[in-house]
Amino acid sequence: MRYIFAPFRFIYKLYFAIVFAISLLIFAPIFLFAVQFDNGFRYGFTWRKIWSKFLEIVCLVPVIVKGKENFPDSGPYIVVANHASYLDIILLYSIVPHHFRFLGKAEILGWPILKNVFRKMDIAVERGSRVQAFRSLEKCGEALRSGDSIIIFPEGGWDPKKKGMQRFKNGAFKLAIANQVPIVPLSFQNNKFLFCDHTDLFFNGRPGISKTVVHSMVQTTNMTVEDLVPLREQIFETINSALPDEY
Repeated sequence: MRYIFAPFRFIYKLYFAIVFAISLLIFAPIFLFAVQFDNGFRYGFTWRKIWSKFLEIVCLVPVIVKGKENFPDSGPYIVVANHASYLDIILLYSIVPHHFRFLGKAEILGWPILKNVFRKMDIAVERGSRVQAFRSLEKCGEALRSGDSIIIFPEGGWDPKKKGMQRFKNGAFKLAIANQVPIVPLSFQNNKFLFCDHTDLFFNGRPGISKTVVHSMVQTTNMTVEDLVPLREQIFETINSALPDEY
């Protein structure tokens, strides 16, 4: 069956890539122009939401969110989610109701065009360097104190053809405890099956409804580093509980 639909997956992935590239060329200058002003991050963020909605509509990936009422009335907070698709990043702008910054891999700073936007609006983490990771968490703390929420994918990477979530790293939970902010767990249930693995144009690529579950937030008030591992495992189990068996 996979081989029967392979040509359609190829066409869709090619279409998605073209739409993404052209729209980025159009919107990136707007993002960069917006962040030059006072309160520029807010303006840039608004344009990012518009870009996200454009991709959602044009690429035929509408979003259904269960539990959106579980978001706090205001930030800051940390969204912790599973990650196995490029759709995760794009669609979060339609899911999370408040301003946020991504904590993302430093490799993005090597990508043309996108690197300039990422440097201005998000926070890069150098995997494999404890010093750089510590500095990145410090920047996240500053963002939280300024009222911006943070998005973290604690798996630290993903293998598109590997089943199940990977073990969570500690950074998100250290950050939440250190700043005493709540964590909002989020499960992307099927993005992995809609669009995955850009290196294989014949693997998992099609339009469809993206299904997401927002779980009840977890307070970290009065937690200490001794609570880190239990907190990490609790969030892992919460996110995993909403994923289908075939994930």
